[in-house]
Amino acid sequence: MKNVFGVEKITGGLNNQKMSILGLIVEAKKYDGIVNIPDIIHDWTPTVEGRGTNFIKTNEVYAMDELEEIIQITNEIAGTILSFSDCFASGSKKIKEEGGLPPEELMCNETARILSALKPVANIQCEINRLVGEMPKGTAGVQLRVERDWKNHLNSRRSRGIKLDSGRELILNPRRIFEKIRNNDKDGEITTLFLCCDEDDLMHKKSEISDMAGKFGLSVIFKSEISTAFLDSRLKRSLVDFGICLKLDTYIGLSLSTFSNLLCLTKSFEIKGKPNHFIYDAPGDVTVARNDFGRFHSPAEIVR
Repeated sequence: MKNVFGVEKITGGLNNQKMSILGLIVEAKKYDGIVNIPDIIHDWTPTVEGRGTNFIKTNEVYAMDELEEIIQITNEIAGTILSFSDCFASGSKKIKEEGGLPPEELMCNETARILSALKPVANIQCEINRLVGEMPKGTAGVQLRVERDWKNHLNSRRSRGIKLDSGRELILNPRRIFEKIRNNDKDGEITTLFLCCDEDDLMHKKSEISDMAGKFGLSVIFKSEISTAFLDSRLKRSLVDFGICLKLDTYIGLSLSTFSNLLCLTKSFEIKGKPNHFIYDAPGDVTVARNDFGRFHSPAEIVR
């Protein structure tokens, strides 16, 4: 009988959850095991006051059909239970270790397949398809990581002596992000930006952000302006963001972001090629193309 591997909990944001599921599968496969994925997962919501956590059924979020083609998933009680941190670390390590593989392997190996298999359930995918279908030509996805929780995260790491600005430009001003996007798009092929962000945690008013983008001839779309679906779940709304950006031809994000990195990795698997993805936190006045298929978080390694 095969050993069943489980994780004590699945928590954090969308892509932290994906990373932990990847790590769980990596550990199980080392020992020819099978996995038990919890029926209930955390639906984490950042607020101005702190962290609020709800719970949600896993099958209301993730479709497991494709994942079950990769590894056996069981409801049996796990004989080996790993921590969320250990699973996350295992998944992250696996991605980084594979960074030196040839592009043709990075685009179609099992790690990329597992992450691509973590698709949203049908009703969430339907909303993604509807929204993308209504977006104007020339729309690019942008991770607007200028929220309070990101600023607090950076301050916390700095206070512990962790240097994050070596070889990268840490940006908290939306105007600077829009400037770099436009500088790299002199022909004006990008006309509209779909902004992925926690709208209720932004440090600027949405009207101010829209005005900043307008200075560079860019229109913006906030999800709250085009969809009222899944207001009860931050996790589901994150899946919508991820799904929209996965379908858009162009995406600009942050090198330190699990969202941006796993998006690039998943997109490369789905198109079997290098995605038209860029980062805005590399040094210089333009966004820079990714050449790493989502495997690294250092600008120098991403663009080499």
